[in-house]
Amino acid sequence: MYVLPTRELNDGNRIPINGLRLFQADVYIGTINLVKLATREGYHLFDTAQLYENEFKTGQCLRLSGVSRQQLFITTKLYTTAGGRS
Repeated sequence: MYVLPTRELNDGNRIPINGLRLFQADVYIGTINLVKLATREGYHLFDTAQLYENEFKTGQCLRLSGVSRQQLFITTKLYTTAGGRS
């Protein structure tokens, strides 16, 4: 298995610099197979977005991958109107 390059975070953890965007995770069976293949090949960073409206299916695919949650990085993007005042 190829080891993907990583970068160190401020807390000492390392995050992969390459990931897989799960834009069409609603194409369910194909996405399950894709995520399993990606994790087997060393991908542990997965990107999604509120716009995709596929959070539930993305979570299912990642659970079925067999990789523990502690080993995964999941990034997302929110609508600009989704946040409150800081």
